[in-house]
Amino acid sequence: MSPEPKSPLQDAVDIAVIRACNGRHGRSLIALADKASARREMLREITAAASESGAILLPLDGTDGKAPLVKRIASAAEQVLEQLPESGMTRRVLNGFKRAHGLTAQPVPLGETEPGIADSGMVSLDVPELLAELGKAAKANGKAIAVTIGNMDGLSLDDLGTVITGLHQAGQKSLPILLFGTGSHKMPSRAATARSYAERMFDFPTMSGPPHADQPADRPASRLSVPAPARPARPGNTGP
Repeated sequence: MSPEPKSPLQDAVDIAVIRACNGRHGRSLIALADKASARREMLREITAAASESGAILLPLDGTDGKAPLVKRIASAAEQVLEQLPESGMTRRVLNGFKRAHGLTAQPVPLGETEPGIADSGMVSLDVPELLAELGKAAKANGKAIAVTIGNMDGLSLDDLGTVITGLHQAGQKSLPILLFGTGSHKMPSRAATARSYAERMFDFPTMSGPPHADQPADRPASRLSVPAPARPARPGNTGP
């Protein structure tokens, strides 16, 4: 029995992750739909596709107000480090980040931190620096990190801008960090408000038309309009 074909959204995620793992530029995307049920389905497809393509997931809840961004990203970073061997430097950076933002139950000895990196106590500076260190650790292990965020409309503009800055700086350093998120059709405008260069960083695939008669209505991502870049070779392949 042949496997079920991938949706355009899953294919776009797969291509981006493979490119990033190969040391090339992978395109981040924010999938748009106005219905919450459609966004939830798209996030499931995104998460599954990124994981199956070999990315290490860094999941963030997009609902602002549940917990501060620093707490959410520190918790997600712990999950990332569990999958990266020999990441002592990154562990020390994360310790310093948690220490600077009051996220530790016990005091962290200075010797277990990396002073001067992601420890200023300023969210807008420290989150991008922490993401960069995670990206370096992933690159050293031939991996890519996929930041996944559902309901990105729920992020405050400050938090949205901080995450976009982190992605932008990682891209400038050729670090394999991608963002795959979902949001309403207002997200391109919100992203541009948060950071003027945001619309150049992301693809914004959108719902396009009603489902076909033979297409289940609960598979909205299969009806997305997504750019179709050339498929790269998977990491380790030596073919042309």
